[in-house]
Amino acid sequence: MTAGTGPYGPLEMCGMFSVVKVREGIGRDDYADWGWSQNPPGTKACEWTGELPEPAGTDNSATQITVLKS
Repeated sequence: MTAGTGPYGPLEMCGMFSVVKVREGIGRDDYADWGWSQNPPGTKACEWTGELPEPAGTDNSATQITVLKS
């Protein structure tokens, strides 16, 4: 097993594993490492810190209870 470093920490690799970087405008024979790309705005996951909604209960009309009989 081997590891590399990605933009968010280590990338542990074992077995058949590939990291492919795709860029527009790179020539066919250009093997330079262009580094890690930036995430498009609004696409990076983050921790939710807001209020959580109330869980649906059996008294909610949107909840359907299914009983399986064997």
